[in-house]
Amino acid sequence: MENDISMNLKQITPDHDLMILNFTSNDTGVYFCIGLEEQDTVEKINYLVDLVEKANDSYSESGNITEWLKYHEDNMFPLNNLFKNSLSPEYVYIREKLHLNLEMKTDWDVWSPCEICGREIGKGIRKRKGRCRLKVERNEMSKIDELSPDEIFLVNAFEISCRSLLLERLTPTIFNSTKIVADFIEIQHCEGVCNPDSEGVNAGWKVGKAKSYKYRKTVVLSEGDHLILTCPETSLERKKVVWKKNGKELRGGGAVKAEKPNEEPRIFVDTFGTLQLVGVKSSEEGNYTCTVDDIKMQQVIVFVTKESKLLTKLFLRHLLYLGFVISLTLTCYIGGLIIVCTRRYTFKTYKMLKDESKGSSSEDSGDEDF
Repeated sequence: MENDISMNLKQITPDHDLMILNFTSNDTGVYFCIGLEEQDTVEKINYLVDLVEKANDSYSESGNITEWLKYHEDNMFPLNNLFKNSLSPEYVYIREKLHLNLEMKTDWDVWSPCEICGREIGKGIRKRKGRCRLKVERNEMSKIDELSPDEIFLVNAFEISCRSLLLERLTPTIFNSTKIVADFIEIQHCEGVCNPDSEGVNAGWKVGKAKSYKYRKTVVLSEGDHLILTCPETSLERKKVVWKKNGKELRGGGAVKAEKPNEEPRIFVDTFGTLQLVGVKSSEEGNYTCTVDDIKMQQVIVFVTKESKLLTKLFLRHLLYLGFVISLTLTCYIGGLIIVCTRRYTFKTYKMLKDESKGSSSEDSGDEDF
């Protein structure tokens, strides 16, 4: 080991974690840890570290448990039969020289959370990945002195990957048969309640690695207005709420010092992490952000406008509405005048109306005489 820790390819952290940098085939083997001065040897933990060929996830098969049984029968059963009965030199070498029984099997990961968001009730799905493994069992003890380091590694292993490069070095023909067996992803229906956090929708914010804030909005205030801002998703478990204005932290627990000595403070951050802006002026404009346990949660852009400017804008907007109504009314009025002027010859004159009135009067009197 070098005095400069950055030059060591194997390092142990203060938490007793082992780090292997620039991993190569020389780093494969069995690693184990025990207590100080070999205490708790019964609790010793072993790790079998191997180097494998990178899997191509695009060739992974998927389906339910019935389809996995067919996958096992088509891909693993023929090879398991060869491990037991084949007279090919490599299979005989595994059985007779190393005294090993190899069997292909599936090593399952844990189930993923139930993905229910955007799906019908009862149509949620969860997944787990089954990785191709070779189970290793010894028939009898081999003479370690007669074995190579790779053979010793295989004899001491309890299982290895189907794509282990160790298998390629010892039995290339067997490796060519096992490496093409794809991993299997089992899919199962499940029921649950939509939870975006568990399905990774908000994972970027949960781990504090999102580039932008989860919630963003813009607020326009007139001078003298008040504003109260609460940082979203705060709870008893999340206690560290930090507010910043233009990147400068606003200390909580009371009023923030005013920018000018003779002015009363207009920015308050209480003990519950709530930001209050009181009687705002143009100096309170800015970019206000809050983080919850170092997670970028909310960004609020605050603009402060003079009340006279705000009223002027409102007045102009209402003038536009009034102008539209007046123009519509004038259009209808002028259109009516044009129609009246073009059809004025069809209208009855005063003399015609007077004659009609006399005629109707005489008819009424004649009816009474009769």
